[in-house]
Amino acid sequence: MFSIAFRYIFKRLLTTFLMVSPIVILMAWITMSVKYIDLIVSDSLSIWTFFKLIICVLPGISGIILPICLLISVIITLHSLQTTNELVIMMTSGKSYLSILNPLLAVGCLISAIVLYIHTSGSPQAYKAFEYMKEQIKTQISINLLKPDSFNSIGNAMVYVGSREGNELRNIFISYIPKKQTLNTNIISAKEGALLMENGEVHIQLVNGYRQELSAKNEVIATLQFESLSYDITQFFKRFYEKSSKVNYLTQSELISEAEVATDEHLKTNYKAEYHSRILSSFLSILNALIVGIFLIKAKERGQMLRDSISAFFAGTGCYVFFMLLLNTATKNTAMIFYNYLIMLGLIAFLYVFFMRRQN
Repeated sequence: MFSIAFRYIFKRLLTTFLMVSPIVILMAWITMSVKYIDLIVSDSLSIWTFFKLIICVLPGISGIILPICLLISVIITLHSLQTTNELVIMMTSGKSYLSILNPLLAVGCLISAIVLYIHTSGSPQAYKAFEYMKEQIKTQISINLLKPDSFNSIGNAMVYVGSREGNELRNIFISYIPKKQTLNTNIISAKEGALLMENGEVHIQLVNGYRQELSAKNEVIATLQFESLSYDITQFFKRFYEKSSKVNYLTQSELISEAEVATDEHLKTNYKAEYHSRILSSFLSILNALIVGIFLIKAKERGQMLRDSISAFFAGTGCYVFFMLLLNTATKNTAMIFYNYLIMLGLIAFLYVFFMRRQN
């Protein structure tokens, strides 16, 4: 069905891609994971738990990086074939330039299908797992930090627990000192209390205590006595556990459902834009294959090959950045979604026709 040249180039390109993509994705993954290192240092998170958390960000990174990996792989493959004069031999044996481009487009379509699956299903599921694990870690850290007979620093609060038996607490003292010196300080004390966990949040349920509010000059503004008071201690971990944008962990069908019931027009626009941007961004692999093919398939001289390889890389990355910016404009104006499809498909068609004209 496929010619020997097609299978040969397809295999060479796919092998190069499978070598390049893990390296590039791993570098990007490590860079993204650095911001969560503080969880190990500050919150005594185990290495294994940390690894399980950051592994969830891998699909999202892969979907973004794979088109760039294909761009690099096509450049390396064609450069190698030109250096060893294999492309020249294929041309002299009667092969057309289009027969060289076809395996590039075939791999581009394959990677586009993988990227589309990652964007529409794999990445949203991974984001959901990521959010769930963050809540579990947050809860566990909140519980572990409350050590008996000691002052426990939790965010901007200082919590003292006289004694603790399981989730039962005695002689509790909480001092919340705001970052801004102009804000008032809250001091809460109670003889008894208990840890309550609900919906990923941890509260200290205080019984029979007092709440004082102090001014910036430590003057008592008010003193209140209470029989029962619930104090949320997970609020101080929001700097580590800010939720990802909701659209990131919705599948395609969920995006459509949310867009139909959303009353906020801005939110509805975001859902629609995310839905179509996932589809459009998958075409970037095909676009990159076309760009590199136009630059490199006819570059026969060695000096020209190096120059055109650099030009192809910057042209591909430039198109990638351009379309990412273009897709972001759709979050503000749904009319841009149609034009984004028109520009993407029109550019692919234009480059293909341009290549066909150039080979003649």
